[in-house]
Amino acid sequence: MTNKIWRLVSLGIWKETTAGTEASTFTWIPLTIAPFIKPINEYINNENGIGRIEASNWQELAKSESESAMEWWIWTETFWHLLTAAFWDSAAPATIETGVYKHSFDVINTNDHKSYSIITDGTTQNLSLYNLIDSLAISAEVWDVVKFTSLFKWKSVGTTTGKTVSFATENNFKVANMSVKFASDIAWLWAATAVCLQTLNFELVKNVMSIFCAWSIEPSSLHNQQLELTWDFEALFTDDTYKDYVTGWINKAMRITITSDTLIGATKYAELNFDFANVNFSEWDRSTDNNSIMTQTVWFTAWYSIADTEMITAYLQNSRATQY
Repeated sequence: MTNKIWRLVSLGIWKETTAGTEASTFTWIPLTIAPFIKPINEYINNENGIGRIEASNWQELAKSESESAMEWWIWTETFWHLLTAAFWDSAAPATIETGVYKHSFDVINTNDHKSYSIITDGTTQNLSLYNLIDSLAISAEVWDVVKFTSLFKWKSVGTTTGKTVSFATENNFKVANMSVKFASDIAWLWAATAVCLQTLNFELVKNVMSIFCAWSIEPSSLHNQQLELTWDFEALFTDDTYKDYVTGWINKAMRITITSDTLIGATKYAELNFDFANVNFSEWDRSTDNNSIMTQTVWFTAWYSIADTEMITAYLQNSRATQY
C-alpha cells in the first residue's frame, strides 16, 4: 500500500469550454487544505417483510453525486480561477503600465455559469468533470495572509494519467496590505477613509442545484440559483457608529482593496479589489469581558443596487495581458 500525507497532493484546475468535457490545460495551485472527493449518496432500502426481524435484506443506490472542499491562500496570478468560477463575466484587461493589467469581473445574470475540470494528483490522478462552485468564503485576520475556502459540486469523477504537475511562482496578499472603506455610494468610495478592523469575513453562495433525469442516478446537469452575499467583521468598540447603522437600517457602499508586497511593473503592485454597491447592516454585538479592550462584531448582507446596476464587482491587477 502507498500512503501519503496531504502535502503530497496537488490540485490542477481549468474552466471547461463544454460542460463535462475535460479542459485542454490545467493550472496547478498551492493548497492549504487539499481537496478530497466526498460522495453524497442516497439509498433505497428494502423494507418489505420476508419473515425476518431484521430491517432489510438489501440496499440499492438511488442517487450519487459528490462535492470537494478546498482551502488556499489568495494568490496574485491563480485566484482568477475562483473569480471566473464565481462570476464568470470578465472584461478585456486595461493596461495600467508596462507589464501590469487590470481585469474586472462582473456577475453574469444566468443560471448556467461555467464549469471546471479539476485534477487531484495523489497516489493516482483523479479527474472530476462538470464542477460548479457552490460557495466562496474569504477570510482576513490581522497578522496573517488573506485566505479563502471554496466548495465545488460536481457530476462525476474518474482517473487520468500523464498530467505533469508544475507550479508557477506568484505572490500572496497579506492582511497588513488591506483596506476597507464605506461610503454613501460607490462614487464616494475613492475619497472615503479606511476603517480599522481586526477580522473580516464574507461568503458568496450560489445555491447550486443538481438536476436528475429518470435514466440516471448521477446528475445530468448542475445550475447555480440565486446569488447571496453575507458578511461579518470585528473591530474595536470606540463609538456607536456601527450600532446606529444597524438600528437605523443604514445602507452603504463598500470597497476592499488588498495589495501584494512585490512590484510587478515599474511602480505598480498586484492588487485585488471588491466593490459592493449596496450593503445593509443587519446585526451588531459587543464583547463584555471586564478585563479586555471592548470589541464589536457587525453582520451585514449585500444586495443588488438598481441605481448602480450591480451587486459586486471584482478587480484583479496582475501581470496577465490576456482576457480571462
